[in-house]
Amino acid sequence: MLNFKDASDFKGRNVNENLVNLKNNMDKLASAKDINVAYHLNAFNKTATGAEVWYWLGDPVGYAIAKKLSAAIAKALGIVDRGPNATTNLYVIAQTKGVTI
Repeated sequence: MLNFKDASDFKGRNVNENLVNLKNNMDKLASAKDINVAYHLNAFNKTATGAEVWYWLGDPVGYAIAKKLSAAIAKALGIVDRGPNATTNLYVIAQTKGVTI
């Protein structure tokens, strides 16, 4: 059974505060065994499109989840699957406990 917990931030007054608050909220709710999902919707120039899911570089569990989730989002929305993307510098992914995508 899936158990989702909301770690949203509605108090941050700028991007940095928002990211720190999200990380702290996730850490309060999650253990090292949990999977954290932070989502962000981009708007660009009307020509770039697609779904992509970021994960921590070298995390095979995060990679597998990111790959499946990216494909599922793309299929459901009828857009390009840009696939999983590895990172070591996105703050929320780098700083939270457990697997974060």
